[in-house]
Amino acid sequence: MPPTQPFLPRRGLLAALAALSLPPRPAKPSPYRIDERFGAISFSVSVLGLFSVSGRFLRFFGDLTLDPRRPEATAIAVTVPTADIDLPLAEQRDLIRSAAYFDSANHPIARFVSQAVSVLAPDRFVIDGLLTLRGVTNPVRLEARLTERSRDPQRGIDVADVLAQATVSRSAFGMVADRLLLSDRVRIEIRVRIELPDGS
Repeated sequence: MPPTQPFLPRRGLLAALAALSLPPRPAKPSPYRIDERFGAISFSVSVLGLFSVSGRFLRFFGDLTLDPRRPEATAIAVTVPTADIDLPLAEQRDLIRSAAYFDSANHPIARFVSQAVSVLAPDRFVIDGLLTLRGVTNPVRLEARLTERSRDPQRGIDVADVLAQATVSRSAFGMVADRLLLSDRVRIEIRVRIELPDGS
């Protein structure tokens, strides 16, 4: 489904996001490291329309680059090892790693790379990008919210918390098993803490 366009002016709102997220006027684009110790990537899928099964990825890593002079050039890249996953039951973990689902033996990495970021409000924005899973690449839209920016006194760094959500079709990535049992729609929730580099 093609992404819808935000109803507010693109360039002005992207500038507002950059101003909110960055220290004043850095000389060049600022790289941010996504700190997996203070975040989570989880997913849930409906079973028979009666209840949901939820799981989470145990490892992920990525980078975010923001440029206040060219906010439309914001870049986000996140990599997730598909075998490092947690589900309530061992057989569920084995199943989702199998060829019918993530096929982790042949496709050990899932990757999201952004293509465009648009701002809806000072703390709300959408991220359009490409998700590669099982060797298949499809467009995905993340609806994201900047929940807080603060100082971590123990580590002496600035951090920002981000919540992003999306719904994807598992069949679009070749996961067509158990169609009568599991919904095709999978809800993804990403909570990350962005660690701001020294001097940014």
